Amino acid sequence: MTFDEAYELEEWQICRQAIVERDKSTCRACHTVTTSPHVHHGYYLKGAMPWEYPYDTLFTLCETCHRAETYRICMLKEAIGKLEPREDGLFIRLLSRFVDALCDMQQQDKTSMIIALEDVEP
Repeated sequence: MTFDEAYELEEWQICRQAIVERDKSTCRACHTVTTSPHVHHGYYLKGAMPWEYPYDTLFTLCETCHRAETYRICMLKEAIGKLEPREDGLFIRLLSRFVDALCDMQQQDKTSMIIALEDVEP
């Protein structure tokens, strides 16, 4: 079964409905109430079904914001793919710091992530 086919199953429909109800049919990006909510996965794991993710990684988005978020993710993946490895390991340190900062963002503001990235030694 493909990931897209799994979206038709009852397990996903139950999960999706729970997320939409939690978010009160409101787009988490633009804060508008949407009549056709999309549930966005914050990340994907190989082999996981759509409903097998923690609810705090699933977000209600309107169609416009979901399309924009999907585009931004594709552009980020493309940019990362074009980066060449460096002998000094700077990219890995930056990426590691970036991931740590993203994990902390729920408790802190965006400024702290920028400061954390600026502290990485070249």
